[in-house]
Formats: sequence, structure tokens, C-alpha cells
Amino acid sequence: MSAGERVAAAAALAGAEPAESAVLGRWPRLAVLLAILLCSYAIALEATVVSAAIPTVIQGFGGLSDLSWVFSAYLIAQAVTMPLFGGASDRLGRKRCYAVAAALFFAGTLACGLAWDLASLVLFRVLQGVGAGGLITVGTAALMVTGNAALAFDRHLLYNSGWWVAVIAAIALLVVIPGSLDV
Repeated sequence: MSAGERVAAAAALAGAEPAESAVLGRWPRLAVLLAILLCSYAIALEATVVSAAIPTVIQGFGGLSDLSWVFSAYLIAQAVTMPLFGGASDRLGRKRCYAVAAALFFAGTLACGLAWDLASLVLFRVLQGVGAGGLITVGTAALMVTGNAALAFDRHLLYNSGWWVAVIAAIALLVVIPGSLDV
């Protein structure tokens, strides 16, 4: 029995129709996964770059006392829009909402780079946070539908998950241990 047939059988048992994206083939699922990973990487990279560069940027704007607003505006906008994007993706479709969220995030990122003062930077960080909230929420929902639904009945899923946890733990240890030995 293929993964798509297993999803359809599980949906029939639950009394629901399987989502169209739940029975995607291998390559479309990989394309969705790659798009979500690239956007997630952009969000993580943005957080790293901003936290390193923002003190210098704020000092250039002359408002070191308002440093917290640059971070707070982003996080508040992200937290507020996460449930909004979740509901919208259920009604309007995940692909459309993910595209809107990506456009907002990357437009906000570009606008932050072109900010002319502290107020504009905070405003553009709000735009960026709105996009990030959508990317995280809709991306997670899309992964659940395209990835886990098709693999839900795979008996090797737990085994493969264990290997990924071991790989991540090994990488974390390889980063932390040499750094702690430097005396």
C-alpha cells in the first residue's frame, strides 16, 4: 500500500476527505520542503544578522535608548499574526498564504536595509515580523499536511526520527565541547 493510499484509508476511517496536498508525489513534496527550509533559513539568518548588527545601526541613528523596540516590534508582530495566518491558510489555502507571508517578510527585510531613521526601521521590522509569523505558521501546517500525513503510517518513521535526533545532538556536541576546552 502506497503512502497516498494509507492517507486516504486513514481519512476514510476518520470520516474526512484526504487533503489534495497529502497525496503529493515524492518530488512535489521535496519542492515544498525545500521552499519551507529556505524561508526558515532566511528567518534564522535574519535573527542572527540583526542581533549582531543592530547595536551599530541604532548607534548610527542616535537612539541607543530605543534599541529594544527594534526587537520587540518584530516579536509582537510575529506573535499577533501567527494565529491570523493559521486561520487564513485554512480558509484561503496554504500556498497562497505562504506566498503572501514570504513576500511580506522579504519586502520587510529589504525595507529594513533601506530604513532612513529609527522610526522607519521599527515600522519595517513590524512588516518583517508579520511575514515571519506567517512563514512559521503556514510552513509548519504545510509540513504537517505534505510530509507527516503521507508518512504517518510508515513504520520506520520513529527509527528515522531517532537518527536525526542523534545527528543533531552530535553536531551540537561537536560545537560545544571544543569551545569549552579553550582555556
